[in-house]
Amino acid sequence: MKELKKLVEMEEAYNQEIQKILEGINVPNIDGTLNVSLRKGNIELSQYKMDEETGEYKKIYLGSDKFYIAQSLAKKQYYLSVRKNIEKRLKIYKAFKKIFDLDHIDDIYNNYDITRKSLVDPIVPTFEMIFNEWKSTPYEGLPFRPNTQKIYSKKGERVRSKSEKILADTFLDMGIEYKYECPLILEDGRQVYPDFTFLHPRTRQEIYWEHQGMMDDEKYRIKADLKTIEYEKNGIMRKDRLIVTHETKNDVLDDKWVQILIKTYLLD
Repeated sequence: MKELKKLVEMEEAYNQEIQKILEGINVPNIDGTLNVSLRKGNIELSQYKMDEETGEYKKIYLGSDKFYIAQSLAKKQYYLSVRKNIEKRLKIYKAFKKIFDLDHIDDIYNNYDITRKSLVDPIVPTFEMIFNEWKSTPYEGLPFRPNTQKIYSKKGERVRSKSEKILADTFLDMGIEYKYECPLILEDGRQVYPDFTFLHPRTRQEIYWEHQGMMDDEKYRIKADLKTIEYEKNGIMRKDRLIVTHETKNDVLDDKWVQILIKTYLLD
């Protein structure tokens, strides 16, 4: 559903660009329509135009000396047809997008008062219910090695690097709940510890974020790449449920890029 929405938005944006181009074009101000026919093996151009006196349409032959009229009529019909087509498409895209904006079934239950909620059970658990259970489920993360630097996020949670602190603090500032180094059992039975785990509000699937912070170290880079491949072999693909950020000594973590990733994959 998410990919379908993106496709519709892409098509809408493309057609809006065409609409802008059309707005900058002067459509020939000429009456009538162009008719193209074959007469005795030759192409004949003519103009159908209403007679102001009789109110009837008449056919006016356009010879070579009237070619500019035929050209103007052709341009007029083309531009108007494209404009009509674009307007129709944009209306369809707008209507289609409303499907994604309709109040979710969760809202029907969530908008009830406490008394009404106590009288019914939702057909399927609401996201709030699923999220609260997800959030409250205890887990044990990876232990920290002794004598390592102690870095804490704004939540008071210990993390392993300054970059992870930046990420954790950004999530907190943007109101995004996460789990730090929560164990994940992959399809092949192996257990990994993603840096951050989120629960997507629309798909209700877990999204994982790995920050690879020492990519100019060859051994670290090989290990990090293998971990990413391991995710993908188990169906957790980048640009879907896996977000990967990189960092080197000369290319530090970009706050703006982090916010773009958050808005794209965690808030959509």
